[in-house]
Amino acid sequence: MKITRFVLSDYHQFRYLNINLTYPKEHVKAGQPLDKVCFIGKNGTGKTTILKTIKQFLLIFELNALHQGLLEDSHEPTQFCFEVEYKNKKFLFGKFILFLPNAETRIRANVQVLERSFYEQIPDFFENVFVKKDSNLIQKIFEESRKPDHVASDAIIRNEIKAKLSRESLLVYAPTEYNINKSGSEIYSLTDLNEGLKFGNALPYYHEISFDYLKNFWSLLIYQVQLRERERNEFENTKDNRKRTKEELIEIFEKEHPEILKIIAKKWDIILGQVGLYLDAENAKKPIVLTDQLIAYIKDKKNHKNIPFGALSSGIKNLIYSLGYLTSLYFNRSIKSSTVIFDEPEFSLFPDILLKLIDFYTNPKDFPNTQFFFATHSPLIASQFEPEERVCLHFDDERKVYSTTGIAPLGDDSSDLLLKDFGLEEVMPAYGVSMWKKYLELKRKIDKEPNPDKIKNILKEFADLRQDYNFPDLYEPNK
Repeated sequence: MKITRFVLSDYHQFRYLNINLTYPKEHVKAGQPLDKVCFIGKNGTGKTTILKTIKQFLLIFELNALHQGLLEDSHEPTQFCFEVEYKNKKFLFGKFILFLPNAETRIRANVQVLERSFYEQIPDFFENVFVKKDSNLIQKIFEESRKPDHVASDAIIRNEIKAKLSRESLLVYAPTEYNINKSGSEIYSLTDLNEGLKFGNALPYYHEISFDYLKNFWSLLIYQVQLRERERNEFENTKDNRKRTKEELIEIFEKEHPEILKIIAKKWDIILGQVGLYLDAENAKKPIVLTDQLIAYIKDKKNHKNIPFGALSSGIKNLIYSLGYLTSLYFNRSIKSSTVIFDEPEFSLFPDILLKLIDFYTNPKDFPNTQFFFATHSPLIASQFEPEERVCLHFDDERKVYSTTGIAPLGDDSSDLLLKDFGLEEVMPAYGVSMWKKYLELKRKIDKEPNPDKIKNILKEFADLRQDYNFPDLYEPNK
């Protein structure tokens, strides 16, 4: 199940927001749900609010209570809907209000489930419901939802989705992380084999990647390490394998049953290797009895001394934790449909890592059948999305938020992103702008100065500014 549209009206700074989350007609994936989405916009435009609303919408299927907990903190006449693609069909899950002639009297509905065959035939459906608040149309929606055949199909869809979520789906939410492992505890000390088995045997649908839940990550690793040891015993004791040598058994088992610690060590090496560190998966101490811990150290590549997890920089801790947890959630599982949400993943990271960050998180081989949602203030992050995958949020003259699709192409320069998609009128600090104006003024002086000796001095200052600030050569054609 993937989200293909999100519509919201009369909620805080959102008067009317209608975001199409499918690829446009000219795209090779025309009409399909966006694989990944990046929300950008000024502080206060509601990026985090949108991410939390998406998370809450997907959580309420598990709770089987589609009318609870979603945008209920508003005293405004808030309406919303999510269009989702499920089994190659589109459905609308929406909460609507019937506005009666008496403005004080409104009929609020629980979330209605509408098939696309119903609402796609109605011209300007979303504008009529959310902007014009067409009482006749909303009454028609209520009537449609009360039909016996619709009630039956509605229940089937909800129950099917709920069942599939618990068996073969994930919802992962990573909030902006500011409080990083304040306790300073080593991660292996947070849990033991007993806790790991409990967590792994009842693995939940929803996971939060924040340092409040660091224990869950290590519990899951313990579970998977122990599960592999169990599989090894079963493998070696099958009738055919009893005749094989120990070397043959090890070779076959290692090929068919990859080890989670080695996989995470390989992924972490892309990050830790830049600062001369590595995860020592080879010498990890694996738990045997229920009170044992899984102990694996991050070490210095030169002297192989242990480096405490708490001693790592905030950005690296955040990145290896989130990447490790995400990897372990997908490891050795058949994930059919999942949603992963990251709020400001750029936290405390150097630009060389930021330029690779989205590839780390969205590799379809590692994280299949997943729709990703990001919110960022970083043009380096935003540049890793196609323009149709960027949702740019802006304030209008009344401080209400509206959205546009990105303009700058995939991989474009950060300055272009800031101008075209972030909406900045200039991308240099005030002092840099004053130097640009000075550069232009020197150009005018050179063009007008008749004295060759004076021109020489002006040219020197002009050339120095051009070199220092990488300004364009104004004497080249078309510059």
